[in-house]
Amino acid sequence: MKAVDELLNQAPTLHSLMDRVRQSQACLQAIGTLLPANLKAHLQAGPIDDEEWCVLVRSPAVSTKLRQLEPRLLTHLKQQGFSVHRIRIKIQSRT
Repeated sequence: MKAVDELLNQAPTLHSLMDRVRQSQACLQAIGTLLPANLKAHLQAGPIDDEEWCVLVRSPAVSTKLRQLEPRLLTHLKQQGFSVHRIRIKIQSRT
């Protein structure tokens, strides 16, 4: 793992990408305490930028429930120190 970290430090773009992946995973973990267990299993951390975080969901029903919880989730993320101003919810296509 040390070799990977050294490689990332030598490639600023890759380092930035890995930071965003870690931040997205941290957001998912942070909201996990607010979600019912059966809902958490249907979410996946998606892309994140300076203001928007994308959550990938498996079905329209999960998307609807997550949209209902969105204001509470955003408030919690801000309280945890994340600079997310909007959550985009995207239904994963079945392949």
